[in-house]
Amino acid sequence: LPNQILRKNKLISLDEALRYIHFSESLNQLNSAIERLKFDEHFFFQLILALRKKSFQNSKTKRFIDIGPYFRKVSNIIDFNLTNAQKRVIQEIHLDMKRNFPMNRLIQGDVGSGKTIVAILTSAIAVGNNVQVSIMAPTEILATQHYQSFKSYLDNAKITCALLTGKMKLSERKLILNGLEKGNIDVIIGTHAIIQPDITFKNLGLIIIDEQHRFGVKQRASLQEKGENPHTLSMTATPIPRTLSITYNGDMDLSLIDELPKNRIPITTKVIEPGRINKVYQFIRKEISQKKQCIIVYPLVEESKSSDLAAAEEAYKELSSIQFHNFEVGLLHGKMGSDDKKKIINQFENNDISILIS
Repeated sequence: LPNQILRKNKLISLDEALRYIHFSESLNQLNSAIERLKFDEHFFFQLILALRKKSFQNSKTKRFIDIGPYFRKVSNIIDFNLTNAQKRVIQEIHLDMKRNFPMNRLIQGDVGSGKTIVAILTSAIAVGNNVQVSIMAPTEILATQHYQSFKSYLDNAKITCALLTGKMKLSERKLILNGLEKGNIDVIIGTHAIIQPDITFKNLGLIIIDEQHRFGVKQRASLQEKGENPHTLSMTATPIPRTLSITYNGDMDLSLIDELPKNRIPITTKVIEPGRINKVYQFIRKEISQKKQCIIVYPLVEESKSSDLAAAEEAYKELSSIQFHNFEVGLLHGKMGSDDKKKIINQFENNDISILIS
């Protein structure tokens, strides 16, 4: 590193750092060696990200100059007021998409802050500028939920929307593949199935990735390669260290939805000692008798997924036969077939199941 950088940051030379890290004669020498080596590591990491962003900005892409004919049609049927944070984020996104290099933006916001409606309105802008949109979600359940949300709004604007998952029938899949290639499908929502090699788009211009941290760099890149430098919008409710470091160091631009919609019921979080679990069961029974619902989640904490599944299945047997024998109890887990999952989710949605164990 040049001397002026060393002086400005009060750093020792690399030669000294390498000596002191192994053979330091004092704590001062050791600390100054650690600081120099950490500085280098962080500096070069930032440099790589800065170069990556620069190369991104040297790529030419289609500009979405105006909001197009569909944005108003979709926004007019929203039966609630967008928060100021949502409006600000939509403006940030549109400013990005007006430029002649691809957007690479991350939306971070808590569950319930309204990321999905922002993604729907962004899709309406993209389709209004004559490109296709691809939305990738990590699970079939989430992809299906997104599909239902998107379709309920986009149908009103006559925007065609389809769902693609790995477990679809071959005949259905062929129809969708054909529709994407010919440009008859404007918006496709799906799981990893979207990045399969046989999927081609007529004109992919916007990629939306939900739960961004659940996908690898290569998976996201393979989706981007299906268009000519498409704009990319990632979403997460989980500001994990890697996501934070990417945005902090400048590889992605960050938009925060830091405001929850009004009139939301406040969330209460409590930690209960095991000895008081019967009080919790009592509370659940009281709430369910008033037509409310409950979800009991067994998190993946063991090294072996099978032991976690066994814990959930064991709890299901015990709770449904003893604690909650008077109520409808359902079990939902990843090893279940697609149809069984849908059936359980629909039953829970319609309140035919009061307690869901997962």
